Amino acid sequence: MTAKRQSNARPATGTLYGRAAIYARISLDKVGEAAGVGRQIDACRHLADLEGWSVDEVLVDNDLSAYSGACRPEYERLLDLVRRREIDVIVAYHPDRLYRRLADLVELTKVVASAGVDIRTVAAGHVDLNTASSRFTAQVLGAAAEHESVRIGERVSAKHHQNAERGNAHGGGRSYGYRRVAQGQIEVVPEEADVIREAAARVLAGQSLASIVVDLNERGIPSAHGKKWRPGSLGMVLRSGRITGLRESKGTVVGEANWEPILDRATWEQVGSRLTHAPIGRRPKVNLLAGMCRCAECGSVMAAVSERMDKKLKPGQRPPRRTIACDKANRHGCGSNTVKADYVEQIVVDYVLAALEHTDVATARARRVGGDAHQLIASIETDEQFLADLAADYGAQRINRAQFLAAQDPVHARLLLARRRLDQLTVDPSLDGTGFEGVSADSWDRLDLDQQRALVALFVEHVVIRKGKRGRYFDPSRIQRCRSRPAVHEALTWPEPRDLATVDDPPGPARALTTRARLAQ
Repeated sequence: MTAKRQSNARPATGTLYGRAAIYARISLDKVGEAAGVGRQIDACRHLADLEGWSVDEVLVDNDLSAYSGACRPEYERLLDLVRRREIDVIVAYHPDRLYRRLADLVELTKVVASAGVDIRTVAAGHVDLNTASSRFTAQVLGAAAEHESVRIGERVSAKHHQNAERGNAHGGGRSYGYRRVAQGQIEVVPEEADVIREAAARVLAGQSLASIVVDLNERGIPSAHGKKWRPGSLGMVLRSGRITGLRESKGTVVGEANWEPILDRATWEQVGSRLTHAPIGRRPKVNLLAGMCRCAECGSVMAAVSERMDKKLKPGQRPPRRTIACDKANRHGCGSNTVKADYVEQIVVDYVLAALEHTDVATARARRVGGDAHQLIASIETDEQFLADLAADYGAQRINRAQFLAAQDPVHARLLLARRRLDQLTVDPSLDGTGFEGVSADSWDRLDLDQQRALVALFVEHVVIRKGKRGRYFDPSRIQRCRSRPAVHEALTWPEPRDLATVDDPPGPARALTTRARLAQ
């Protein structure tokens, strides 16, 4: 009697293959609980039990679209298992869980046909990719799935555009400074709004995003997602039209929003202009009059130059020399005009201190920003609306591409010029007057450099410096009358040369305050 040869095949109703891999996917998981893929896996396991297959792998791509073309890590791993012939059958709930584009179907067909692997689904049964007729059927179904994905995308895009035109908040993750209270409605988070206002004020004061981010992280202030700030993420928040009450769609402003703004429009435009014209990692200024001095010989902006000191000063060693020079190499100046920065700074500080005694800082700030800023904002809004109307005309085919491009170029040029002019009106919003009451020569040095520069910029537009003669002594007449801001007291005049003593060393803060003394007479 001969013994029967035992077969290694599992008892099954449909196939001799035994090693199965389940693949589940869902495009959108708002709650994040993976309930959708969980139901798919349960149905696939039930099918595997009926067929007698052993489930060796369960692969899940949760919250990932198959139509977008984004990388699906577990799907790529599934293809690798097929290529290595480690599985015999793929189990999915429906074919569209595996592919939503014809390009993905072509790749899947090649991999499955070469490895001899079957595809079984709960909803559509056996997916045969081994014959020409079956591949044609799969391609038709794949084209239908791709068409449905396109239709879904169009409906979602139309809904988002309609919400944008109505000023409703969009879905997705939470935006810093706001929290969702209802569908399409958000409200301000007070503590986060304070951080945004502080960051905007520091940007306008000349600080870089990098330095602001370091301070926020050291203070333990997290971003909207609870992570540390980065210069790029902070810049995105400050550039977003959301914080000034504007509704954007695909990077374009489409109208007013229905939520409360955190920054006024003028401040937001100034912050955006400052960030556009200043590198993210730029070092903050270290000289009081940087960018404020003009050469009387050639009219160029003079550069503030400091000697580099890599080591600490030794006893008796002089501090680094600071000069204001007409830069021929980098700024196309004449290169023949240089003066010690201490001399110029003392004259300008004397002028600012005299102005502070007779000026309300809050009123001066309003006078400087209020006039031209409102006109520039109105001009910017008009041009932005013109561009939106122009795009609508082009979309409706009322104008051709050449006309569209020709019409928008001068508008973009006007917008660029208006935003640059608005940036020149920038005043530190923290200058509300309360922190600068009673500032004197003795208390001036207790202000940080940003505050000092903000006060100087409030009263002084620029200083003109004449070329000096060789000699030991400084001639105060080289510092000519500057262009003063409208906030300056009418009776206040620029110090005349006869009022300033000719000195060998730079005058200290307690000396040469002749302007204030003359005004008090």
